[in-house]
Amino acid sequence: MEEALSCVRKMKDEEIELTLVTYSILVGGFAKIGYVSSADKWFKEAKKTQANMNAIIYGNIIYAHCQSFNMEHAEALRAAKKIKEMEAAGVKPNIKTYTTLIHGWARASLPEKALKCFEDMKLAGLKPDRAVYHCLMTSLLARASIAEDYIYSGIQQICVEMIEAGLTVDMGTAVHWARCLHKIERCGGDLTEALQKTFPPDWNSQNSLDVMSGFDHNDGDELLYDGDGDGDD
Repeated sequence: MEEALSCVRKMKDEEIELTLVTYSILVGGFAKIGYVSSADKWFKEAKKTQANMNAIIYGNIIYAHCQSFNMEHAEALRAAKKIKEMEAAGVKPNIKTYTTLIHGWARASLPEKALKCFEDMKLAGLKPDRAVYHCLMTSLLARASIAEDYIYSGIQQICVEMIEAGLTVDMGTAVHWARCLHKIERCGGDLTEALQKTFPPDWNSQNSLDVMSGFDHNDGDELLYDGDGDGDD
């Protein structure tokens, strides 16, 4: 970022006005390296100097508050407020904006907020994609052992929508999801049946048994899968 800041200082010395693109690059750059306060600083300056903000710079500042794996609840709230702020400014959030915020709520271990954001996205007329479903389902399954109705209904809802959209996940994701769900359905059940309909075609009952046991038939002491599938397929 030092090179970018050097260019900005030079532009200011020469009294060259910064464009919205420049501000977006600065906000996005600081967001990626986790410098939230610096991202906020340049975002606020952009708001003062730019007449027409856009979804890109708002997306970058929302990402700045959501990208940390240890994101606090306060950071998630700040990110959510940016959505309201951009709507008030007449800037329409896009699929990436909502996906970023859903991811943020998920990382903050607040799947109920992620579900609410998901519903808001659909009400805004945006169609969820594979990345949204993957993020939301993983968040719900991570808390599957907590007996909350919204967890179960959320899993069922996402399964139905994925099936209707013809979306399936890769094998790594299928394994990870199945092992998470095993916490509440050790012998299978309605949720397991629904979830497996989103699994790849080569998933079969033997895969299921192996995942539930966590061991390979050829070696009782060796884990069959590590469960770290990224689901980016």
